[in-house]
Amino acid sequence: MTRYADRPLTAARTYSNLIRLTTPSATPTDETTGVDWIAVERAARDDYDPRLLTDDERREAALLLGRAGYGIKPTSTRLCIYERLICEWWADAGLLPPERICTADDCNRAKVGRGLCTGHLQAKRAAEKRAKKEAEAAAAKAAAEAELLVEAA
Repeated sequence: MTRYADRPLTAARTYSNLIRLTTPSATPTDETTGVDWIAVERAARDDYDPRLLTDDERREAALLLGRAGYGIKPTSTRLCIYERLICEWWADAGLLPPERICTADDCNRAKVGRGLCTGHLQAKRAAEKRAKKEAEAAAAKAAAEAELLVEAA
């Protein structure tokens, strides 16, 4: 098995799983200033070690694969990235279908559980935990008051 660095680069290389990738040809924005588009395209075509990419380059490669029709799991496997991170990137770019988006008002992040994103899910769990503690405290207070009434009688 040859390492990525040992593979020869040829212009006439054919790919069995040819992906039509369109990298941006316009002037780079602030988000894509440090992106090596050749490395991104090669990593997306599985011809370059994705661990050598920067975080911005991995994000762009994941977006390229998403626009090319690849699923989350194959993209995760190809680029060595967590699926949850790919979901967040795709949600930011508008690539996720509506059923994979958080159901909270005005939230466009990827949902994780109970139809909510991580932020809304943590807030809901914290509210449920707080409500449970308050109910237990109210029940304990009522029991103490009932015990005082029994003792007074």
